[in-house]
Amino acid sequence: MKDNIMARDYFMHKGIYSVVGFSCENLENNVKFAKTFNDVFIIASMWNFESVAGSLTLRKLLQNNYRNLGIYVDARCNVHNYTVLYSEATKYLMYDETHKWLILGKKLNDTVSLLNDNAFSVMTDVTIAIPSLTGFDLYDVYNPCKARGGSLNVTALGYWTEKSGVAIRLKQSKYERRSNLHGMRLKVGILLPQTFYNLSRENIMLNPDMKAKYGRSQFLYTILLHMADLFNFTMEMVEVNPKKQQDNSAPMFVAFQRKMIDISASPIVMKTERLRKGDIIGPVWPMRSCFLFRTISSANMKTEQFLRPLNIKVWYIIFCTMIIAMSVLVILIRQEGIHSITEGYGISVLLTIGALSQQGSVFVPVRYASRIAFIHIMLFSVLIFNYYSASIVSDRLKNTAPKMNDSLISLANSNMKMAAESTPYIRSFLQSPEKEIRYFNAKRWDRIPESKRYLPLAEGLNRVAEGSLAYHTSIDSAYPYIERHFYPRMICELTEVHLFRAVLAFWGRHRSPFTPLLRIGLTKIYDMGIRKRQLKLWLARKPFCPKNILIAEPLSIHEATPIFVFLGIFIALSFVICIMENLIHWMHSKGAGIFTIVRKYDANINMRRFLDTKTWGLGIVVDLRCNNESAVTIFAETSRYRMYDYSYHWLILGSKLNDSVPFLNDSAYSIITDFVLAITNGNNYDLYDVYNHCKYRGGTLNVTKLGSWQRETGITITLTQPLIQRRANMHGMTLKISGVIQYRPKNMRLEDYMYDINTRSLDSMHKFTYAMISHTADLFNFSVHASEIIYWDRHSVHGLIFEILQTNYIDFASNPRIMVSERLDYASLIGAAWPIRPCFMLLSTTSNKIKLEIFLKPLAKFTWYVWAVFIMISMFIMRIILRREEDSKQEKYSGAVVLTVGILAQQGANFFPKHIPGRIALLQIIVFNWIMYNYYSASIVSARLSEPLDMMEDSVTVLADSNLKIAAEAVPYLNYFLYKLNWESDYFRKKRWDPLPESKRYLPLEEGMKQVSQGILAYHTDPNTAYPYIEKMFEQSKICELTEIHLFKQSVMGMYASHNGQFTEVAKIGLYKMFNTGLRDRQIKYWSSRKPQCQLDTLSTRSISIQETAPALILLAFGMLIGCGICIVENIVYYRSTREKMLRRSMSNDAEKIVGTSKHNLLE
Repeated sequence: MKDNIMARDYFMHKGIYSVVGFSCENLENNVKFAKTFNDVFIIASMWNFESVAGSLTLRKLLQNNYRNLGIYVDARCNVHNYTVLYSEATKYLMYDETHKWLILGKKLNDTVSLLNDNAFSVMTDVTIAIPSLTGFDLYDVYNPCKARGGSLNVTALGYWTEKSGVAIRLKQSKYERRSNLHGMRLKVGILLPQTFYNLSRENIMLNPDMKAKYGRSQFLYTILLHMADLFNFTMEMVEVNPKKQQDNSAPMFVAFQRKMIDISASPIVMKTERLRKGDIIGPVWPMRSCFLFRTISSANMKTEQFLRPLNIKVWYIIFCTMIIAMSVLVILIRQEGIHSITEGYGISVLLTIGALSQQGSVFVPVRYASRIAFIHIMLFSVLIFNYYSASIVSDRLKNTAPKMNDSLISLANSNMKMAAESTPYIRSFLQSPEKEIRYFNAKRWDRIPESKRYLPLAEGLNRVAEGSLAYHTSIDSAYPYIERHFYPRMICELTEVHLFRAVLAFWGRHRSPFTPLLRIGLTKIYDMGIRKRQLKLWLARKPFCPKNILIAEPLSIHEATPIFVFLGIFIALSFVICIMENLIHWMHSKGAGIFTIVRKYDANINMRRFLDTKTWGLGIVVDLRCNNESAVTIFAETSRYRMYDYSYHWLILGSKLNDSVPFLNDSAYSIITDFVLAITNGNNYDLYDVYNHCKYRGGTLNVTKLGSWQRETGITITLTQPLIQRRANMHGMTLKISGVIQYRPKNMRLEDYMYDINTRSLDSMHKFTYAMISHTADLFNFSVHASEIIYWDRHSVHGLIFEILQTNYIDFASNPRIMVSERLDYASLIGAAWPIRPCFMLLSTTSNKIKLEIFLKPLAKFTWYVWAVFIMISMFIMRIILRREEDSKQEKYSGAVVLTVGILAQQGANFFPKHIPGRIALLQIIVFNWIMYNYYSASIVSARLSEPLDMMEDSVTVLADSNLKIAAEAVPYLNYFLYKLNWESDYFRKKRWDPLPESKRYLPLEEGMKQVSQGILAYHTDPNTAYPYIEKMFEQSKICELTEIHLFKQSVMGMYASHNGQFTEVAKIGLYKMFNTGLRDRQIKYWSSRKPQCQLDTLSTRSISIQETAPALILLAFGMLIGCGICIVENIVYYRSTREKMLRRSMSNDAEKIVGTSKHNLLE
């Protein structure tokens, strides 16, 4: 009994009004337990462990439905295992704020050992009651997070006695006493789109120079550092891969679900559908994304700008003054001797307007009165002109246009070009169901080609600065760039139209044990102003616009347009009046009537020729009240030649409706047939509209009352709906569509294949046509039966499909084909529908030609000239230095040249001057050549990195002259391109295609694109088929090397219907409506494939080829050749000079011998 009272007092202390208990007592004790609680109006239920062994039962019992629930567990039963109860509570996370546990045990250690603390957290409310001498001792139990290394904490909470009841010793609040996490390591996820190898993640998060890219993550990381100090935990940074196509926050929630991280250091948009994947801790980061553009006043035509410098009242006064001046001048001019009224008024008007326009006058009055009046008019004109000029200058200095409203609807209705930064959240924002965004998507964004929608930040904002673009980006990225690169006037002209305004949230893992504690920490940071301070630090500052800026812009063509319009109106006025007079005269002189032929039917009449009409509508009247056999023949002949379209308007006169209808031949009737039966009704006629959608497709003849004719009132039409609108219901008629289907899997139905999104790159034009016909079927209430042609003649120009259309076996072709006049004899053209640009695909490589200019290209021609001049000056200076040195008095210019060239080639110098001037000069020459050498090396590196590929010209004649292998995908339209297109395709066919064996002409798509990736084949296919394969299988470098050689430039293929069929007009109307509503563009985007993007920012170089090093080798060989030549010449010269010296010596020696002999003889 004491146990029950203790439990009752404890739950009353907690404010619990619903309790579930578990024990091993008998039924009587359980009833007493419940009665103890019911006496104080607490709903209680007591269960034995045996009756609630199942997990589903426990989950239902412990479901609290958003109210606090007390859970009482009697753990003193020795024979029972509490593992099931604790594990189920752990499994369904029932240790949160709303579940208040009271566990009654014998001994504390035994009771604690039975607990399962895997789901315990800071907010866990578990109390253990242990019997004591006076009552019970109460212990508070929790674990911050076992998964992150937390340990079970058991603290004395208080006690219970019968006299005092529940007494709590721990006076601190639960979160305050549990706020110390004892250095627990929390895993923090962060999104880094770019990896920096020289910086750690922590350094990136604290680097203010990177806040343009990572400002929001740096802000939240700083907030987390404050929380770590507040709650004594540490952080482990976990980089989450951001490469997701839809939303940049998606990978963070995947990491939450996998329990890789506990909290996110990147703020994320708050959406309701994400609440099952994560918990919102609180809103932290204000975010704005908008379209930025310049509102340039000179870019708009301003009709009022030439009137605005003066007030409207001033213009009225000027106008009245001009009238008075003209009147005065008329009187005074008569006194000057000009008595012609016409001439007097003409001179006065021209003189006043000329004076006002500062043009002077050719008329000089003689009398004083006229001169005084003339001078006053001139002075008045000068003053007004100066005021007007000053007002224009003032207006031009502050020439600002009204900025656009912050509305996407206004932006969509403008004529501005648009683009956006390719950020992960842009697609998510544009999928919003808001009215403005849906209107903007439908009118502007969806109509922009995918390749033109996205631009890099720098390029987009540069085009904004030029005034030619509205660019969408986040202000955090845009403001720093604008502040650095925009002029003050550009900043003042910036306009922002917001796509998205929100406060990004701080998110944690769903049902994370740290979420309540972090919410408390965030609230404290809000209250203390730390968040505002950090926002000022990490938010991008809005660029400053000086209010007193005065800059005069040149007058643009838009602003000058009113002048030219004003001039053009009066120039064209006389021509307009002349044309109107001639038109009126012609209309009055022209008679009106209807050309009519009335004759009796004759069998010799060529009905096709007699009723032929090419331009004008032809009315045909047939009287059934006379010879009915002739009428039957007429109807049969006209049905044979399909004379029931827009060009023919039938009126059939009959006496009785039931007698007249059987004579009609409706085999050629269609939805556009204009056939009226006029049935006699006394002196009047009743008119009936007659048509049949298509007899051979099961249509029935439809006769509807159209109106009546009376002699007094004329024709009265009661069927007022438009012709097509009232006949639009085809009552589920089945029409046939067929085409050549190449890639349908054998295990897939044709109808399913036509809607299959997974194979949309295969037979995409067929699926597009089928979708268009299906939309038309919804408009006109008919059904479509699809079939396929499994064979096509590769040698036929038009193909089997046109032969089938000519026989009217099918109604529509699912193969869009090229629109050419010769095919109109086989089928009827519905209209242009599918854009196509089939091409040969091949890989381009770098050029193999010897480039003699490759070593001169890094520097401009003028730079080479200046460098050469400085080299010559350096040689002269080196010569002076060598002469000044004592050891080099006899040094010639060759030494200076060798020394200068050695320094130029960075080979150093074997000479060191002794004098200070020489040393300074040598040092300057070395530094100059070192700087030029570095510029030269850097230019070579840049040239190598930006070296263009040797792209083949987009011409099949160039491809025909190449040595590349060719092949094609087996598609029906290829033969027409080769045989009927133009002279280039004819040249290609004769030179390359016709000599190719039939077995080598066609390859499957996979094999063809594989050989293209190897660089050995030019493969012809439809890009819509090839692009997905390229995107998946080609390397990035090969995508950049991909070249397309088109048989013809981009064109539009047409949809065809059966020859002279009854449904051509239905399809034309359906196609026209889909053009206007945008369904055609939507289907084209849906079934077309995206072109693989070449990443131009990837920098890579390849090995230098022998062709590129050839100029250096040629230069070396040329120098060696010259050196050998000079060496040979020097040796020849040296040999000759040495020989001459030796001859002179021998001759001088002989002479000396002769002289010596003579002297000897004389002495003897």
